[in-house]
Amino acid sequence: MIHSIKWLQRPIVHGARFAESLKFHYLYKKTLDQLRHMETEPADTLEHGRLHRLSRILSYAKVHCPYYTDMFRSMQWDARDLSRFTEVPLLEKAIVKKNYQSLMSDRVSFMHTGVFNTGGSTGEPLEFMTCQYMGTMLSAHQAYWFEKMGYREGDRIAAFAGSPVPQQLLDEKIYWIARNPPNELPYGSTIFSTLHLKQDTILQYVHHIQKSGISFLLGYPSAISEVARYCLDHGIEFIQPIKGVQLTAEMCSEEQIGLIEAAFHTRVYRQYGHSEGALYGHTEAGKHVYKCSPFIGLVEVLDNQGRHVAVGDEGEVVVTGFWNFAMPFIRYRTGDLAVFGGIKKGVVFLEHMLGRRQDLLFRSDGSSIPAIGFGQHLKAYKNIVIWQIVQDTPGVITLLIVPSPDFSNEDAEEIVSNFRKIAAIQAHIRFIDSIPLTTRGKRKFVLQNVDVSR
Repeated sequence: MIHSIKWLQRPIVHGARFAESLKFHYLYKKTLDQLRHMETEPADTLEHGRLHRLSRILSYAKVHCPYYTDMFRSMQWDARDLSRFTEVPLLEKAIVKKNYQSLMSDRVSFMHTGVFNTGGSTGEPLEFMTCQYMGTMLSAHQAYWFEKMGYREGDRIAAFAGSPVPQQLLDEKIYWIARNPPNELPYGSTIFSTLHLKQDTILQYVHHIQKSGISFLLGYPSAISEVARYCLDHGIEFIQPIKGVQLTAEMCSEEQIGLIEAAFHTRVYRQYGHSEGALYGHTEAGKHVYKCSPFIGLVEVLDNQGRHVAVGDEGEVVVTGFWNFAMPFIRYRTGDLAVFGGIKKGVVFLEHMLGRRQDLLFRSDGSSIPAIGFGQHLKAYKNIVIWQIVQDTPGVITLLIVPSPDFSNEDAEEIVSNFRKIAAIQAHIRFIDSIPLTTRGKRKFVLQNVDVSR
């Protein structure tokens, strides 16, 4: 899970800032300690903690968020009565957009808040408010899993993500940026941009990984496996071995995992989460089952009638986040499909993730680029209600866009220019009123009709 975020720092006096820093440092350390001891903790203690966190966010939302105040009143429900929790209506992106202000807490002026955007893999853009509690919890989980992967102080971590690179760096054939601040944990100090990963640039990526002594990689499976394939095809060996690779943000195939393991002589882990910050799932090396943390949020897997599925059955992942006090998401539909693997000691197990398809776009020369990297860094992104990419011919795409009333000609020009300059792909825009769902209720971001089997 690699976020696109614009932090909105609020003025805080020096003493208060120091106190806030200590509070979040304590939460980070406490969470790390809880994760390290989770396997030996009694099951009833973990379950009690999970239900306590659920009750706390429900009670908070009832008092501080007008949307939930009105909803719970109409239900005649005391939010502390968890026996009626499943009666709470599901939350969807369209509802968040329509009720943005009333979903926001009346306490945001007293918080460190930020604005996240999501929708890169589903094609339905969404901006929402977050707070530092959520970011701290996600950071602690990410750091814990890097510990599990073998991270030690001094190791370097690099991410592959759809981050833009300044033109002056591109002119010098530098296709990566340094993260600010340059901490290795939790998400790495270097970001390799997948937007510029091509056959004629990939060697620069490989050389920088080697020269920088990178120990761990995380990010998009399509990009990391492309680097792995290049290394195997050209007989490139790494002097300093890659200790582990964490794949996130896309579905990954067994072929891709095999390429990565063979090229880097390493173990591959899979991470599942959302910018919404309501769940954090991770696999062990070589495993397919995601363990969803009981400290981040409550995870449900529901059928089309909104009922929880049985173990072994498929359903939609629905989440309730415990830590976003700026804008709580309660029973939020992710749109992702998974097979429910049961629950043990508060940990929900998800098998066979089905809802995230790897979306690639193909250039006229046959090379590919992940579609997920486009859009979130554009000014036009906020003026798109829903969009979908259709590709029938390499090097050419059609963008089906449901525009907001604020969508302008400048927005259209920015989008077309972005695909042309970065991806060497010609984009045509067609405005439509709606985009149909698949038979499984999922809205595909990319309709890929190019036969590019390799």
